[in-house]
Amino acid sequence: MGKRKAPEEQPLTDFWRPPANDQLEGGAGAAVSCISTPFEFDAAFFKSELLPRFLGLRFDHTENERMFIIEREESLASTRIGLLVDAAKFDPRQTTLQWDQLPVQVPGGLQHSKLTVLVWERLARLIVGSANLTGAGYRRNREVFSAIDFFDGSESAPLGLLQDALDFIGVLC
Repeated sequence: MGKRKAPEEQPLTDFWRPPANDQLEGGAGAAVSCISTPFEFDAAFFKSELLPRFLGLRFDHTENERMFIIEREESLASTRIGLLVDAAKFDPRQTTLQWDQLPVQVPGGLQHSKLTVLVWERLARLIVGSANLTGAGYRRNREVFSAIDFFDGSESAPLGLLQDALDFIGVLC
């Protein structure tokens, strides 16, 4: 008997994009802020794979790479990005003026939660999963992952869930 083909899975990086405009009247709007609590963090992967999606940027290989970089830097200038990385995995060389990376130490343990809150003008997305902000976490490993959207509408997830996640992140700070 032949092997069954697995259903096509959406890449985890796609969840860093706002939903299509037809899913939210007026679209999600511009990126406002991102806060994430990875255990491990790879700045090069974050900057090249996740941030452009969050910011709504697309690199077309027919366009000038320099123009893409300028567009990304301009978008980052008006967007707040914060990363709370476990102190044992914190690498100050990965901190830039484009985002705040803070070491977090949990008394008697590790900061191993992996929450991300992405905020656009008209939508917030909570990503809860097991993937670190690394290429392996998003591309190669088998990970558990869920994305929950919050917006002004009857189909939105309950805002209390988002508030609980933000309260937890506040405790880490």
